[in-house]
Amino acid sequence: MRKSRLTAYALLTSFLFSCSDSGMSGRLEEIESLMPSRPDSALTVIRAIDTTRLRGVSQKARYSLLLSMALAKNDIDTSDVSISAPAVEFYSRHGSRHDRMKAVFYRGQQQYNGSRYYAAAVSYLKALDYAIQLEDLEYQGLSNDRCQKCTARPITITRPSPTLMTP
Repeated sequence: MRKSRLTAYALLTSFLFSCSDSGMSGRLEEIESLMPSRPDSALTVIRAIDTTRLRGVSQKARYSLLLSMALAKNDIDTSDVSISAPAVEFYSRHGSRHDRMKAVFYRGQQQYNGSRYYAAAVSYLKALDYAIQLEDLEYQGLSNDRCQKCTARPITITRPSPTLMTP
């Protein structure tokens, strides 16, 4: 009896913690669903993920975006743009415009936190452009507000930025 319980427990544990793509994708979807109403729980769950189990560029990009969102929504200011880098890189060519908008918006927050106001303003303007295209009033307002905060700061431009010249 005891041996069969141990076997059942071992099977159940291996099933629950399997590293299948669909299992991890489901977990990331769960985190995304927690984000609006329970960002603290979303942050706890995303921090518990073993990032070595992320499979493929799309899962790494989704994790990157969700971590950036969770940190911001929990008022944890980080200036480490490497957190959002996989999301910005991936969603610049793949995924939805909505994901692209969020990736550049949260990259802007990280740039702003690092006192890189010019770069942040560029990111917020890109996010605003996507928000207008998507008719997303929430991100239109957020992007506009954050862009105004950037321009209220002194910005020193020493040379033209190639970022502004890219579509």
